[in-house]
Amino acid sequence: MLSSNVPPCHPVPVPGKVSMPPLEDSDDGDSTNKALIVVAIVLGFFLLTLLLLLLVPANAPTGSGGGRGKAGVGAGIGEQTDNGKGKNGPSDDGNNDEAETVSENGSKKSPTDHQTSDDTTTKADDDHMSEQTNTAPGGDSREPEPSPEESIIDEQNPLPPENPPSSSSNKSGNGSGITLRVFGVDGYGTKFMYVFDRSGSMMGAKLDEVKKELLKSFSDLDERHQFNIIFYDDRYDVWKPGGKLIVAGESAKKDAEEFVQKITHRGGTQHLPPLLEAIKCGPNVIFFLTDGQDLTETQLDEVCRKSGNICIHVIQFAESDQEQSEILRRLASRNRGRYKFINVTTMDSL
Repeated sequence: MLSSNVPPCHPVPVPGKVSMPPLEDSDDGDSTNKALIVVAIVLGFFLLTLLLLLLVPANAPTGSGGGRGKAGVGAGIGEQTDNGKGKNGPSDDGNNDEAETVSENGSKKSPTDHQTSDDTTTKADDDHMSEQTNTAPGGDSREPEPSPEESIIDEQNPLPPENPPSSSSNKSGNGSGITLRVFGVDGYGTKFMYVFDRSGSMMGAKLDEVKKELLKSFSDLDERHQFNIIFYDDRYDVWKPGGKLIVAGESAKKDAEEFVQKITHRGGTQHLPPLLEAIKCGPNVIFFLTDGQDLTETQLDEVCRKSGNICIHVIQFAESDQEQSEILRRLASRNRGRYKFINVTTMDSL
């Protein structure tokens, strides 16, 4: 009979084999891992939400010109690039993205849609762009100037008035503006300059006709208008020097008449200095009369560059139709004026 004190038998380790410990119950370890995963998911969702809340106000435009509506956090954020702009890049105005937005019900809205809702649509980007392009900087809306009419007109082909009078009188227009007529050329405005040639070649009937026509035009001026006079040859004489215009009161017109009556012919012809002096006075209209043709291209360019919005009408005296000056015609056309050629051999027809 065996004794009960015999120790229990243990397995003898076999060389070359690794004994494995008995497996334990893994329920507690699985619970711990699941808890960690849940915590990581919640923390990640919190960080993602925080990041989205920071990005949305940063990209939203400010001010009344913005134009981005509210969008859902989960579905209203377009695909982002490294610079934070929408997938399709910035719009022309540099503020609004062209990327599509997705509403909560899954439908896509393009930036050019004009329908809005409380939290799922955006205002059309092109509405804001058109509002900017239709308005010039500073709020001014500008229209292009019409191209000047270029035509050579002589006394057999009368010049149509720039602003036709409403009656047989030369006075017309709104407010204080009038249509002033000199040798059949009409100029509309309130401020006028007369620049007339008095060189030696203007002696006799030509200068007499110039004085007569000039004095006749004074009758249409009154206190609402301003004017000045320049007679020139190789130098020039200004009725009232100082680069200014004079109010056309009765006393001023009488003084101007005395100035005109004293003018006599003399010297050669230099067109540029008196034209530049007239421009300095800032009139609406310049009536420029000469029997010369020696204005150079350089001088023409300088006058046109400095004349601004001044209208320059050109009247040329000559003894032959073949003497019509192309450069004088362009002086008028480039300054929104009219050119008229007068053959002085028929002066009595005026």
